[in-house]
Amino acid sequence: MKRLLSLLLVLALVLGAFGGVPRAQAATITVTATPSTVNTPTALSVAVYTTATSQSYLLLTLPSFQLPSGFLAGTVTVNGTAATAAYVAGNQITVVASTPFSSYSTIVFSIAAGIKTPLSPNTYTVSCTVGSDSGSGSVLISGSSASSFTVQFYPTTAGTLLQYGYIVFSPTANLAASNTITLGFPTGTTFPTTFTAGSITVGSTPVTLAYVSGTQLTLILGAAVTAGVSTTIAISSSYGMSNTNVAGTYQLQLATSAETVKYSNSFQIGGGSVTSPTVQVSPAAPSAPALYTVFFYTSASGALSGSDTISIQFPSGTTFPSNLNTGVVQVNSGISPYVGRSGYTVTISMPYGITVAVGGWVQVTFPASLGITNSPVVGTYTLTINTSKDTIPVQSSQYQISGTSVFGLSLTVDTKAQSAQVQVQVSFQTSATGTLQQNSGTISVDFPSNMTIPLSMNRNLVTVNGIQAHSVSVLSNNVVTIVTPVAIAAYSSVAVVFSSSAGIYNPSTSGVTVTISVSTSADVAPVSASYITTTSQVSQPQVMLTTSGVGKPSGYTVTFQTGMGGLLSAGSGRIYLVFPAGTTVPTTIAGQYVRVNGSIPSSVSASSTNRRVEITTPVAVLASSQVTVVIDVAANIVNPPTPAVSYTLAAYTSAEQTLVNSAPYSIASLPTSTAVTIPAAGDGLNGYYRTRPVVSITASSPSGYPVSIYYRINTGADTLYGGPVQIPDGMVTFNYYAKDSQNNQEQARQLTFKVPHHRAH
Repeated sequence: MKRLLSLLLVLALVLGAFGGVPRAQAATITVTATPSTVNTPTALSVAVYTTATSQSYLLLTLPSFQLPSGFLAGTVTVNGTAATAAYVAGNQITVVASTPFSSYSTIVFSIAAGIKTPLSPNTYTVSCTVGSDSGSGSVLISGSSASSFTVQFYPTTAGTLLQYGYIVFSPTANLAASNTITLGFPTGTTFPTTFTAGSITVGSTPVTLAYVSGTQLTLILGAAVTAGVSTTIAISSSYGMSNTNVAGTYQLQLATSAETVKYSNSFQIGGGSVTSPTVQVSPAAPSAPALYTVFFYTSASGALSGSDTISIQFPSGTTFPSNLNTGVVQVNSGISPYVGRSGYTVTISMPYGITVAVGGWVQVTFPASLGITNSPVVGTYTLTINTSKDTIPVQSSQYQISGTSVFGLSLTVDTKAQSAQVQVQVSFQTSATGTLQQNSGTISVDFPSNMTIPLSMNRNLVTVNGIQAHSVSVLSNNVVTIVTPVAIAAYSSVAVVFSSSAGIYNPSTSGVTVTISVSTSADVAPVSASYITTTSQVSQPQVMLTTSGVGKPSGYTVTFQTGMGGLLSAGSGRIYLVFPAGTTVPTTIAGQYVRVNGSIPSSVSASSTNRRVEITTPVAVLASSQVTVVIDVAANIVNPPTPAVSYTLAAYTSAEQTLVNSAPYSIASLPTSTAVTIPAAGDGLNGYYRTRPVVSITASSPSGYPVSIYYRINTGADTLYGGPVQIPDGMVTFNYYAKDSQNNQEQARQLTFKVPHHRAH
């Protein structure tokens, strides 16, 4: 409302300036900034001569000045009287006077108004418009800082007794004992009526006397102070001075017998806080429009009058009407003229003619007819309260929003396995007032955030006492609300069943406590029941090798079953196989050498360091279903070099991440063969055999598996050995090898012979 008024005022001034009425130039405008140095809080005085004496609005344009977002009451005056209002828009200030301007008027912004000088030294033009009159004046901003001393106060709360104050300055001229230092404090600072000896020191020496004139404190030195020496003025709590009772940004002024006024750094005086805030709510039922009565006391600096406001923050979940009726909210015995809201915070203007003294009692009443509605959630709540004077928010006493609840709640899930899609049944009894009407009464089931709940749920997947739900809605906070399809009486048993097809999944982690809460539209206080998730994992894998020989490349077939939480989506679910130590896994494996349930995977990656193969499944794998992974021998996974009967690999998936070791499988030593040739070497010239050679072969298997012997003559077929073999005529290559019943085959061995076609005699 205030911002709208500001814009309307500016618009009116602009229309007056450009509306065709001849504009008269204001005779004089004099602008004074104290101090007038760069980037310094300043007191600004604008003296205006105008013929527009029927106007009470004035527009100032201050280019490059640093303006606050708004002004505290009393920090802007017109001809010595506090302005009715002052608004900031960009680099312009609209001042509303309490009476029309006189022909010569002075507008003063105190240091507490929060205006700061520009950041760069220059001569700046300040312009002014009053009705159809306008004019401008210049002000020089110099480049040196006027902040030549520092201030530290404690506490910095408005209206409170000063516990200590330190003012540190360096005089530019020597000061003798009995010389004076005068300090200018903010308006509203209070001083004791008598001076306590020793309560103020300059350096290490107590002052002889301190006396007050308005807000100026003059100190008579008890010892000389040397020019250029950093000197501390210490004011103790025993002096009895109190901070200004108006929160804001301030500077002190300092002058000595030998020096003109200096200005300190800026410092903040913060607001106090209300005390003993309490609240009464009636009725204190969930989702009910209620009468709120708020009580508190103002602080020592918290006096309230017509321009002040009270802000009350309601708890999350409270709902408000679209428009707050400004004619019903009461503060003490008056009706507030303005009630506004931002989020959960309601701001009330003080009623006309109502004032509250410091430490005064305040009662704010919001009638139930206003339409402020309690949170729908049963629980303990507080309000937060502050005022335009007591700016520090304070929480009120607690109040309860309560209601009846169902009882005898039990919870049944068909599997507690992590990540599993589940059927959920909640059973309970309604209370003595828990009657639910058919097709209108609701049952709310609040699932925890770590469960997966679908965005919507078909009503035919939810039953109430065996009847399909009238309707089902899913809220963003995992609350599912069911409109009951049947009438439910007080003290009645109720069973709500969510089908396993409803899309409800357990948390992805085992050992997690799952707490589900239930309430109804009649029994609004939620009641909870819990269960703990269990581990879901693949079954023990079974492994088959195409060859179990040590150091041999082998194909693998790995078979296992997913658990209750083992659903793997096509194109994103992953299967992991970790091979035993000693197995050589290549750095890459082509997807064409792998099958998952008969299909080529979306991708395959391998780690030779970790001996792990990661397979992205190309097809969906359901929970509790079989998985068969086949890796071709061409993938070049090489068996360990050491024989053993207890090798295991581990399998897990992206849905079930517990590593499960396979049933043991063997890596066996290779069989070996030995050949004996008669004659042992060529018995003719140049290594030729005069006697046709005969080869006899024997074989053994360290693993104990049955062994077969195969041989091949030249490029012929491999032939099962059955007894000694005669070598035919010619240049003959003879290959032979042993192979056991597990397809473990030694590297083929080779003999060569030269047998003539015609034998010499």
